[in-house]
Amino acid sequence: FEIIFVSSDKSSEEFESYFGTMPWLALKYDDKGSKQELSKAFNVDGIPSLIILDEERQLITSEGRNHVSMDPEGKEFPWRPKLVEELNVATATALDTAICVVYFTDGSDEQISMAVDRLTPVAESNKSKSYRFFYATDDRDDGLIDNIQQFL
Repeated sequence: FEIIFVSSDKSSEEFESYFGTMPWLALKYDDKGSKQELSKAFNVDGIPSLIILDEERQLITSEGRNHVSMDPEGKEFPWRPKLVEELNVATATALDTAICVVYFTDGSDEQISMAVDRLTPVAESNKSKSYRFFYATDDRDDGLIDNIQQFL
């Protein structure tokens, strides 16, 4: 497991000051070309971002920062996408980047199970496509689902 810091600092002094507090590797501050290539390759449009790659450098998730916030103990690490996932702050960025199917539930275990059971065969048959499948519960207190429903 290796972490490589890619800086968006405004100056080399800021980079040195910030990076000096970190225990991991970093892309050289003046290697702007590689930084741009990485940002483009992984659709990084904001900071901080945490991109998780596998041993073959294939993307596992570009939502690593959100996953760390939602799973600070790393119980689900490396946060590989599931066929059907809960729509939450860690996964909601997919709504901007993929075609998504969202099944709204009341949040009860029975309703969540029904949502997963109904979405899984559809997700299985569409694995080769870049679709994402979610269940959303209206018992969340972060306002995420209310915001999505207002948008629709």
